[in-house]
Parts: sequence; structure tokens; C-alpha cells
Amino acid sequence: GDLQVPLVALTATAPPHVRRDIERSLKLRTGYHVAAKTADRPNLTLSCQALASGLGTVLRDVAKSLNKNNGSTLIYCSTRNEVEATAATLKQLAPVNTTIAAYHAGLGDETRRAAHYDFLAGRVECVVATVAFGMGIDKPDVRFVAHVDLPASIEAYYQETGRAGRDGAPATAWMLYGLNDTVQRSRMIEQGNAPEERKRVERSKLDAMLAYCELASCRRVSLLGYFGEEREQPCGNCDTCLNPPETYDATRLARMALSAIYRTGQRFGTGYV
Repeated sequence: GDLQVPLVALTATAPPHVRRDIERSLKLRTGYHVAAKTADRPNLTLSCQALASGLGTVLRDVAKSLNKNNGSTLIYCSTRNEVEATAATLKQLAPVNTTIAAYHAGLGDETRRAAHYDFLAGRVECVVATVAFGMGIDKPDVRFVAHVDLPASIEAYYQETGRAGRDGAPATAWMLYGLNDTVQRSRMIEQGNAPEERKRVERSKLDAMLAYCELASCRRVSLLGYFGEEREQPCGNCDTCLNPPETYDATRLARMALSAIYRTGQRFGTGYV
């Protein structure tokens, strides 16, 4: 018969369907759930920015703010080359005496350890890194977490931004996204060796991430809703609340775009259409 062995399944913030998958996979038919009352981090100002011009222009604004954060800055990039290029650009643009370090798997162990410990000790104000950096870091005074590439998923984004403002003081979670991010991520999914079911899951995660980026309504309401937490009132602490975007009825334009896609055989990318 079944052994009466106590079993506990632990996860970080996860949407309801993932929690159900865990229960089904582990055959957790009885027992009870323990969850945080809310996944909200109200001290974080959530902000997204579409890349309308070159990255250098955006990084100039980021560099200017480095010495105004009164704490540490963590900037995430998706590849090693982007880490190196972004760190180099920031070093050129940042105020004098601003300490900036790069962190990725291609660097030597000693270099990575130094960046890690210097960041924890406050000797480095800004680390530009791949998402491997930050695992296990519990630094209370990170005031600014930035993504200069589209995160892998809403879950990854929420975990990574959660490294900001752990002391409860105001902090900013800022993300830059562009069309190239979407095209590159879609290509990686389609060209991968994963089973079709896994690709379907990855496509849905990408769609959810893009939907979050392009919101015209409160980002926090949408984010919490993704994790199964219903909230109606706008938060007042995200970019769409603080500076509501202008909206208009795009029905006619959308129909024209769909017509162009259909009449060109549904085989061209957005640039051509």
C-alpha cells in the first residue's frame, strides 16, 4: 500500500494553473494549501518602455539616474554580449566614480565572485548581468531593477523585479522592450527541439509577457490577476496610473491591417505588412 510519508511541495509565486499542475504531478489528493495573503509589492513602481530609438539613448537616461537611486542598481540582459556592451556603455555615460560591474557565465570564477560580494557590500553600485545573477541574494537596498530585454515569462519577471525594495522603501522595476525581442524569442521557441506541447506553453508565456508590456490599464491589477489575485482598484504606482496613455478607437485601422495580412497571403512579417 501507499507509504504514509509527509510531503510538502514548495514554489515561488506561481499562477493557479501551475499550482494545479504541481498537485496533479505529485498526486496531492489531500492536505491543504498555505499561500501568502498577497503577491503584491506595493512599494515597487512598475514601468515599461517601448524601444523607439537606439538603446544608447535609453542607457544615457539610465546612467544619469545611477547616482540618484540612493541604493544599488541591477540591470538584466539576456545574453553575455549584451551584458558586456551595456556595462561598457554605462561606464562611459555614468557620473564619475560610479562603480559598475558585469556578471555572466563566461567570466572567470574570481571575477564573478568579486562582482557578487562587492555588490552585496555596497562597493559596486550597479551590476549588469544575465538572470543567473541575484539567485540567493537578499540585499535590502536595491532601488532600481531594469530589464533591457524582454523577460522569459511573467513568473521570471516577477521573481527578478522582486530583488528590488526588499527593505519596504520605494524602488523601481523598469523594463525596456521592442519588436526585435518578440521576433527573437518567437524564433527561439519555434527552432527549439522541445515537444509541441512545450512550445505551446512557451508561446502562451510570451503572449502574456507582451500583453503586460502593452497595457493601457493598471499594470499591478494585471500582474496580480495573472497570479490569481483579483483586484479592481488601480494601484496608483505604475507608469500607466501615473501617466495614463492616450487611447483611441483603432477598430478601422485593425481591420485594414488584418485585410492587408490576408490579401498578401498571410506569409509576410510586420515590417512588410
